[in-house]
Amino acid sequence: MESSEQLAYWRRTRFVAWFTMATVLLFVIGVNAGLAGLNSMSFLGFPLGYFLAVQGALTLFVILVFVYANYQRYLDRKYELLEDD
Repeated sequence: MESSEQLAYWRRTRFVAWFTMATVLLFVIGVNAGLAGLNSMSFLGFPLGYFLAVQGALTLFVILVFVYANYQRYLDRKYELLEDD
C-alpha cells in the first residue's frame, strides 16, 4: 500500500474511533443529565432514570461495537488489508 493510501486509511480509522468515543461521551453525559428527573419514580425497585440510562447505555454500546467492527471491516476491504474473509 502506498503512503497516500496509508494516510487515508489511518485518517478514516482515527475518525471512526474518535466518533465512537464522542458518541459514548455525549450519551453518558447527556442521558444522565436528562433522566435525573425520572428518579422520583421506580421500576423493579430501581429509580426509573437510572434503569433507563443503564438499559440505553448497554444497547448503545452493543450497537456501536457492531457499527465500528463493520465499518472497520469495510475499510480493510477497501484498502485490501483484510487477510481472511
